[in-house]
Amino acid sequence: MNYIEAFFVDTAHTIIAVLLRVTALPLLGFPLSLSTISGWLWGRVARKASVGWVVFFATLSFSAFDLALLKGLPVLGLSYGPPQATFITMLVARSAVTITPAISFGLVLALRRWRKGRINPSQAVAPYLNVFFSVHLFLSLCTIDGFLIEPFSIQVTRHEFSSGRLSAQGRPLRIVHLSDLHVERTTMRERKLVPLVDELQPDLILLTGDYLNLSYLYDETALRDFRTLASQLHAPYGVYAVRGSVDSPALTERLFADLDIMVLENESVRLDIEGQEIYLVGVACSHDLPIDIPRLDQALKGVPSDSFKILLYHSPDLIEAVSERGIDLYLAGHTHGGQIRLPLYGAVATSSIYGKQYEAGLFQERQTHLYVSRGIGLEGSAAPRARFFCRPEVAVHTLRGQD
Repeated sequence: MNYIEAFFVDTAHTIIAVLLRVTALPLLGFPLSLSTISGWLWGRVARKASVGWVVFFATLSFSAFDLALLKGLPVLGLSYGPPQATFITMLVARSAVTITPAISFGLVLALRRWRKGRINPSQAVAPYLNVFFSVHLFLSLCTIDGFLIEPFSIQVTRHEFSSGRLSAQGRPLRIVHLSDLHVERTTMRERKLVPLVDELQPDLILLTGDYLNLSYLYDETALRDFRTLASQLHAPYGVYAVRGSVDSPALTERLFADLDIMVLENESVRLDIEGQEIYLVGVACSHDLPIDIPRLDQALKGVPSDSFKILLYHSPDLIEAVSERGIDLYLAGHTHGGQIRLPLYGAVATSSIYGKQYEAGLFQERQTHLYVSRGIGLEGSAAPRARFFCRPEVAVHTLRGQD
């Protein structure tokens, strides 16, 4: 074992031994250990100590950047999730990016030696180091976008629907659909939302659940901040809401107490808006179809079969039952559009029984149009408070009659 190997192996053993005794420092110890191992590997393959040191300090610096960003989010008032799980996930990705080029370089060297004989590793390593730095810098840009830019860049999406069940003489109706606010605290995102909704001049505002972040369901500040936000939502023909995945009856009562917002609890309401008659049908979401389908039937009692019906239900998972019952427009959320999306693939995960089939956007089943919102807020618990290729969304649906 040469001095390069000895240094990195001894250092790694020392750090790991310390971590086993000092469990309060995992966020510092893990990147130190992995940077040490990565530096040793690159120095070993390149047969040059300086290469090992460059990789060691670069890897440690990139990880320190990630940790500083995650720790800084609550300080900056942007988001309030625990950093540990997210940082470990990012660290694993960084380690894969660090180790893969080193292994590839080692394999290429071995192949070249086998074919051509002697080769100087310290000269041939430069292109692989360029790949190492390029990919790490790209990951840093993705991190900045996912944590600092996209979560606060609310997108307005617009759709138009025409139906013979609506009066051709009545004026078009503009509906603003908001889902998955997941309030932790009032951030730049919440401060942008109300003026944006006001600019859209909706006739109706419809909310499809998950009003507080899962990690803040019993947090009085989150409750107060949501109520402040909700109290500023106004539309000439009302604001209506249904319960989502995380909204218990008791919590929902506290969230909306004394606000000018009607919560539909497995019921329907008839609206006559300047000659346009529609029925809003609201079903509370339990994610248990044998429970929620009877709730849907209960809510539809007394609703004329030939009327224009809008269903509010938190998840897209009722689509089969809904399309069989002649609902015209079904508004949902829950999936967050995946929140983290990959180019050409889309949502990484959706929490829907249909997987990616209804991950986000507009779909049609029979006569039912389903719209699945990407939502406003961010998933809770240990999930990363990030969006990637998946901006928060305010959906605007315009309804028109046809002859």
